[in-house]
Amino acid sequence: MTRSLTAASTVGQTAKPVTIGLIAGTLGAIGLIEGGSGGIWSDVLNHFSLSDSALGPGFALQSAFVLPVLLFGGKLLRRFGIRVMLVVGALLMGLASFGFARLDQAALFFGLFMIRGIGVALADLSGNTMAMHVEREDGVHIMGIVHGGFSVGIVIGSLVAYAIYSSGGSFRAVQLSIVVAIGLIALAAAAGPVPPIDEADVADQFTTAAFRLNLVRICALLLGLAFGGELLISQFVSVLLRTRTESSESFAVLSVVVYATMMAIGRFANGPLLRRVDAIRLLTMQGAGVVIGGLVLTASPNAGVTLVGSFIGGLAIAGIVPSVLSYAAAHSPGSAGETAGASLLGGYLGGMVVPLVAGGLTSLFSIRAGISLVAIAGALTVILANALRRDEHREQRDGTLPGTARIS
Repeated sequence: MTRSLTAASTVGQTAKPVTIGLIAGTLGAIGLIEGGSGGIWSDVLNHFSLSDSALGPGFALQSAFVLPVLLFGGKLLRRFGIRVMLVVGALLMGLASFGFARLDQAALFFGLFMIRGIGVALADLSGNTMAMHVEREDGVHIMGIVHGGFSVGIVIGSLVAYAIYSSGGSFRAVQLSIVVAIGLIALAAAAGPVPPIDEADVADQFTTAAFRLNLVRICALLLGLAFGGELLISQFVSVLLRTRTESSESFAVLSVVVYATMMAIGRFANGPLLRRVDAIRLLTMQGAGVVIGGLVLTASPNAGVTLVGSFIGGLAIAGIVPSVLSYAAAHSPGSAGETAGASLLGGYLGGMVVPLVAGGLTSLFSIRAGISLVAIAGALTVILANALRRDEHREQRDGTLPGTARIS
């Protein structure tokens, strides 16, 4: 009874559009740095005197420094609160972008990815914890909306990069523009309406208890594949265009714009789709689309076909993360913070492993071999969606409906 009254009393606070906008803006900050930098890595790598194969280890390091934040995210949330984590996360992301613009030593290149990883983790964990809190309290699907903010951030960042390159600007101008935008987001986080996260939504510290559920383990793997696939399409395709199809700088950035636009459409459409289509069936369709997009990207003979692959891949992969998180929030008995942390841990493990493998394949063969992992990730997504369905059926046969199992 107390829980119901608490939920009813906080609906008006947590469901305010301005609060949802803050969550979307938080995730949008992550998208902003990805979109702004996605099309300019060839120039950044040249500036730091590094080859294409260095990009994979860089992103792997970023994910590696995300993991400690997720492991102790509950303790950080309790100690410092959502607002502090949001502001610090934004500032660290801005610091990394400033470093990419002003530094030029190879060792520092990888150090900047470490700083960016911590900033991304603070923002991502805070944003998703707030979103899962709102979904549970209000019974509404906002994951598609707030993760759409991430995609809008990619669109804005890539459009800014495209405008700067089209007007003869450099990668430094792109990175410094990101610094300014991230600074504004930090100010918004400092003054914005943070929802009242109660103790039930914040685990005291990360435990492995959540992983005792098959559902959580499968969702973590699904997020790992989605994070890895998104990274490859948004960050590696422009390198493919510049080094293998000899496209212009602005055209390479345009590929990120196309991908980001499709991601935004897919993110915003995901909520309405979840109200009409079973989540697992939707994940299966999305995984199949990623397979098609990945195959087109891998085999593309020219820049135009590569754009088509980015179009298909972006639209298909867009809804996987919000679909998985919404499904986990509805069916897992753990707290929002515990479920988000466990699922995102799998996501960032995938974000560490996939670029490492892609970097190795790029070094041994070519950038096309690295990008082929997109299609593989899509196929594995279909397989894991079916595993999620089998787990659901098993729970029903055992008389334990999804969402009623206990983590002990």
